[in-house]
Amino acid sequence: LERCLVIFNRRYSDALGPLLTEVLKARADLARQEAEVSRRRATEGQASLQDAEQDAQRAEQARRDWQDYQHEYTEQQAAVPPGKLGAEEEAELKRLYRKACGLCHPDRFSDEQKAAAHQAFVRLQEIYNANDLQALRVLYDELKAGGLTSAPRSSTLSRADALRAAIAELRHRITETLHQLQALHNSEGAALLRKAGDGESDWALVFERQAQLLQAELERLRQALATARQSEPA
Repeated sequence: LERCLVIFNRRYSDALGPLLTEVLKARADLARQEAEVSRRRATEGQASLQDAEQDAQRAEQARRDWQDYQHEYTEQQAAVPPGKLGAEEEAELKRLYRKACGLCHPDRFSDEQKAAAHQAFVRLQEIYNANDLQALRVLYDELKAGGLTSAPRSSTLSRADALRAAIAELRHRITETLHQLQALHNSEGAALLRKAGDGESDWALVFERQAQLLQAELERLRQALATARQSEPA
């Protein structure tokens, strides 16, 4: 789910980023214009200072939203986009990822080896999120050839004690993982992803419809801004 969200967000940014930036800027411009009108009316005694202050706060928030997205969009576009895979390549990517996880997960190694395992595991996540099937094939071959070896649990514990300790540890980790998965499943991005569909071909249709909605909103904002400017006193 995390990987799909990473890819979906990048595809969304590629398809709609410039248009969304324009919409956010138009919102900020209109909010600033409305705040200036409220401030002037409050100064003339035609509106309350509280209303003027609320409009000023909304204008500031709209400005921040626009600038924050601009920064996020610029950073995202500077990164290499995830590769596009066919159905068979996607299946191979997931299969190799699961196998590679079993060969380098830090929990399978002793304290002396955890640092190396952690580095390999982080590299695996980066490759997986980038949809880089060729790099994953290379990494999996390295791990399978003995890049890291699993270490046994401490021999000071009896077999039964070691099993009880392992079960308690796994239960704790499962509970934590379920909480994280639930939070991710309930996130706004995951909800949007579920509506968009399973594959990139489905996403393209969603992006096209979203572009139409954003373009309509942009026109409405521009008209509202032009009307507000025309109503300004000379």
